[in-house]
Amino acid sequence: VKNRDRDDSSVDLYSVPITGGASVQISNTPDNMDVSKFKFSPDDQYLVYQSHNTVSLDGLVYSAQSATGQGNRRISYPDEDVDHGEFAISCDSRTVYYRNRHTNPELQKAYSVPITGGTITQLPSYELPVIDCGGGGGGDEEEVARIFIDDRGTPNKNELYSESTSGIVTKISQALGPDGDVFTFERTPDGEHVVYSADVQNDRAELFVVPSAGGTITKISTAPTVFDDGTSSDVIRFVISPNGQRVAYAADPNEWTKYELYSVALTGGTAARISHQLPFDYGVDDFKFSPSSQRVIYCAGRTSIGLWEL
Repeated sequence: VKNRDRDDSSVDLYSVPITGGASVQISNTPDNMDVSKFKFSPDDQYLVYQSHNTVSLDGLVYSAQSATGQGNRRISYPDEDVDHGEFAISCDSRTVYYRNRHTNPELQKAYSVPITGGTITQLPSYELPVIDCGGGGGGDEEEVARIFIDDRGTPNKNELYSESTSGIVTKISQALGPDGDVFTFERTPDGEHVVYSADVQNDRAELFVVPSAGGTITKISTAPTVFDDGTSSDVIRFVISPNGQRVAYAADPNEWTKYELYSVALTGGTAARISHQLPFDYGVDDFKFSPSSQRVIYCAGRTSIGLWEL
């Protein structure tokens, strides 16, 4: 597949056999429109591409047969307001997910549509699905298409949900207290688990892990501390290692707002403090795993004056 600029200054999409041969034009964009992003469907039968306006950069989503270009059609709304470069294809090659501003010019929404076009369905969240086909293509297995936070169960109470490729939505976070909320989440690299922070009760964020499709929930952060003045410790941020085996997080169990760095297995167990002994008024800020997952690099310093070291 390649992009080529025709004489009319529009960038189009072409398909050619990998061993060489005649190129087939897939797209046919009008003046001032360029093909900017494209993806093969997992079964290789279709190309899904975005054609964007060269001035506004907003665009439309199209699909066509990858070998012949037949069936080329717009599958998004005609608003030219698709989020630039943001779309995904389900593992069974039947559904395309994308964002646009069809119902509100000021607010992006996520949508799904058959890869050959048809009824467009608004999804319950802004988030696009996280598609993980396990390195294969065109499988019939039911997979978790996306994870999202929503208050559909109780107004103003954010909880964690998963949605399968067939559209089945399941709440995967635990019951929360009257003022409880799910704050943030991250999916493991293999897509099998979700780590999330939530205030189950008493206004303190803790870390939990749950299978992406729902199941047993395990708390993996250290037990929160309630200090003499009534304040309590919590977790402010976390990252999952690239190999998916450990979680690093910043928490303040020893002194309120003095955040230190901890590491714990994804399966839970004893968390180890891995940051050095920090002086008074110092804390950990940002941190990342190395690509090998063997080390963590972190930023720590004197929080009151913003003096940070690596």
